[in-house]
Amino acid sequence: MSTRQYILVMIGAAIVFSFSDDITRFVGRFADPTGAARHDKIEQASREDTFRTLCPEYFEMGFARRVASDRRWCEDYRERI
Repeated sequence: MSTRQYILVMIGAAIVFSFSDDITRFVGRFADPTGAARHDKIEQASREDTFRTLCPEYFEMGFARRVASDRRWCEDYRERI
């Protein structure tokens, strides 16, 4: 295997592994819908418990940082802050 092929394989592997959790979650919703519903319920309860602590910092961020943030769910709580 040439160096060029090796680099391309490594880049491809990095891309696949970076999306592996998202792919697993997406497939899991079809394979086990009750597990997905349970996960959503737990995630929602967690957000209800923490939005007063985490979201004010999110709202102080600039536009670009908010778009790139994993706290986009805070938009659902904007009126409750």
